[in-house]
Amino acid sequence: MPPRRQKLRNGTWIVPGTGERTRRQFSLRYPHLDGPDDDDGIRPLTEGNTVKEKARNLWHNTRVASGNLWEWMNSPKGRGTIKCSIAYLLASMGTFWRPAARFLGPMDGKHIVATITVYFHPARSTGSQIEAVAIAVVAVCYAMFIGTLSMATSVLFGSVLDMVELSYILVLTIFIGGGLGFVGWVKQKLNNPLVSVPLWVLPFVLVNWWISDGNGIALAFLGWAVAFGAFYIMIDRGNPAFGRFILLSYNVSSLYAYSLTQDVDDDDDDEGGIHPIISSIAFHRVVAVSVGIIWGLIICRLIWPMPARQKFKEGLAVLYLQMGLVWKRGPLAVLLRNDTAAASYMKIGEQAAMQRYASQLQTLRVAANNEYELRGPFPFEAYGRIMSSTQRALDAFHAMSLVTQKHGRLSDGEKALLYYTAEEREQLCARICHVFQVLASSIMLEYPLTDAIPGVMVIRDKLLGKIFRFRKEHNHIEAAAEDGGKASSTTAENGDGDANAKSGLRVRVPSLGDIVVEEPDYALLYAYALVTGQLAKELEVVEKEIKELFGRLDEDALLLQ
Repeated sequence: MPPRRQKLRNGTWIVPGTGERTRRQFSLRYPHLDGPDDDDGIRPLTEGNTVKEKARNLWHNTRVASGNLWEWMNSPKGRGTIKCSIAYLLASMGTFWRPAARFLGPMDGKHIVATITVYFHPARSTGSQIEAVAIAVVAVCYAMFIGTLSMATSVLFGSVLDMVELSYILVLTIFIGGGLGFVGWVKQKLNNPLVSVPLWVLPFVLVNWWISDGNGIALAFLGWAVAFGAFYIMIDRGNPAFGRFILLSYNVSSLYAYSLTQDVDDDDDDEGGIHPIISSIAFHRVVAVSVGIIWGLIICRLIWPMPARQKFKEGLAVLYLQMGLVWKRGPLAVLLRNDTAAASYMKIGEQAAMQRYASQLQTLRVAANNEYELRGPFPFEAYGRIMSSTQRALDAFHAMSLVTQKHGRLSDGEKALLYYTAEEREQLCARICHVFQVLASSIMLEYPLTDAIPGVMVIRDKLLGKIFRFRKEHNHIEAAAEDGGKASSTTAENGDGDANAKSGLRVRVPSLGDIVVEEPDYALLYAYALVTGQLAKELEVVEKEIKELFGRLDEDALLLQ
């Protein structure tokens, strides 16, 4: 069947870059929804009726796949995957290339070079790579410090004072337990995991070690293939833990086994010596790692449980409470309190702290999705939409902070506007803080919301109406002043008169005296109104998601049973 043609329509549109109006044909359909008839997609080989049609579909699929592969290779993720796999291949030369292996010294742990490449892969940005190198240097210095102190303690208490048992206790509790415990604390504090462990990649190793027959060149190429797939999982698919799973298992099995085949003068015949038994090596590594994983699960689930679900709920509630308190300060009120210089309603480091906290919540959300409980699966998608709205709300906070920081000193007209709208702005800040607190309570308690949650847009519209009223009266007073009318002058001085009576306005426009309110003076308040509108929109999205999660209470609900 011939491919279905897209219906093209004529229309005019404006080019954003030049402002020029042009007339072209365009399609209202989405190409990716066209199905198998789309020329840009893969065609089923069963679609053709003859061998020629099947061959034509095969050639079409080959061209499409090649184009997609070329496009992926030129994308940032594709380039990162290729760079990382090549870097891993070069790092594995510390095991496979004899000059590099001799340079590293007579030891059978040269696979550590490739392991370091797994952790500090070159797909990072420049700043991230510098951070990784700094962390590595600090870690090495810390390891040397702990190792030196532990050996000194062992010599002092074990050899000099002949207190062998006490030396064992001190080394195990202080240097091993305390040293690794400190590393774990730093890992949690920085939210920058440095360790992942392998589990089930034994067939990778066995299939490599049988194809290559111990040949270094073949093993290097197969290792590159394994690294390419692992880094694809890490970078393109966004699953770094699983990618490290694969590569670390390959390192401690295949590369370690090959290093044993070299002439190592350490009288080490363990696991086959220069004739390594790869199945035994891989089995020992898998058993060791599995025992570590099981012990970790026992600690995390039975002895000292820290469920990610609970931490995520508590963290999200705390973040909402903090955001409400920050906004309650009044983004524009701080400008009146600090008139001499530019100021922000957010304290130094507060924005970065909330962004960092939101990032930690995203990590907890992913971890909570892997926790299995009897009450059902974790609502991963719903909380993902809540976090997206939360991030946009944080962006609105940041935008308002930039507006106040870069604004500088207030003009007389801006001061008059801020004083005139002080009551509405205070009510709006209090309302936003109130809604944040209600949402935080509902998330923390997992309790339904009611329909009586106060709205933000009502007070925002009241603020806009107040601004419009000021503009209308101020323009009327200026026009009357230019005419030189006596009644208009009286109105300008007292803020009350026939104009107010005729228009039905109940709020008095302040006496401006010689102050002239210009058009740019309104920009600050309008920017504030835009940001509060964005906040109100995101709060409504979160409210809707919470009602979908926990339900909704109406007036007929029976709670006391």
